[in-house]
Amino acid sequence: MPEPAATAAPAGAAAHLLGRVLAALPATEHGPLVPAPGTEALPAELLLDRDWLTEQVRLRGRLWQADDDRVRTTLWWYSTSAWLPHPALASLVVTGQALSPRLADMTVHWAPDGRITGFTSRAVLTGNDPVTALGAALRETLTEVIPLLAEVGGMRQRPLWALAADSVGDRLVWIGRALGDVPAATALALPVARAIGAPFPAPHYVDVPPAHTPLDSGAATTTPARFLRRCSCCLVYETPSLGKCDACPKRSRHDREHLLQAAATRLAAD
Repeated sequence: MPEPAATAAPAGAAAHLLGRVLAALPATEHGPLVPAPGTEALPAELLLDRDWLTEQVRLRGRLWQADDDRVRTTLWWYSTSAWLPHPALASLVVTGQALSPRLADMTVHWAPDGRITGFTSRAVLTGNDPVTALGAALRETLTEVIPLLAEVGGMRQRPLWALAADSVGDRLVWIGRALGDVPAATALALPVARAIGAPFPAPHYVDVPPAHTPLDSGAATTTPARFLRRCSCCLVYETPSLGKCDACPKRSRHDREHLLQAAATRLAAD
């Protein structure tokens, strides 16, 4: 397969909208929106190239020491699906307008070891309802990528749709925390999910209070922290590197509640 050519940076309306998003977010949170040092900006339509996609899944398996096709495909999509809708969601939350999540409108930030660190969009969605427009465009992208990825990984499509839904839900939490208003950002989760439509499951959240701490502990707030109630599993526990994530649906409810409360306590102290 010939080497893909790097693509141009966004211009015009998309560049202006991206600039507004970057201005609103802390500089430490710009990572998924601009290419990181050592990465290349490649056409996002490469996600529809079977040979390229197969090679990315293989590289992900090498990173995680995973030989099973289902595991390494899931790990690759867990990461990629987190960054793919990020420009569209961040712009929607910050400005009320959405950058396009269509593959033809985006570049992917790709590292030589196969890691994907973000996406940049070169177009702004149009229409009277930005949420409806975003949902339709993201559905178009997911219905293009997921069937091919399922074939590459030899797995069912439904778990990949679930991962995509959790990625949308989790990105909205991330954006909300960066802006200091998680409820406002996560309020978009259900409307976006409805706009995408089945088989995309609606994200759900759980609000977890921090553990009781002494007054001199340094805890800044007792406000509950919002976390995604995951419906998907990244399968990282099937690699030699890590165990199950704190919010993993394959953990017992007791374990999840304990770990999420510990995370809420850490957030309260920040």
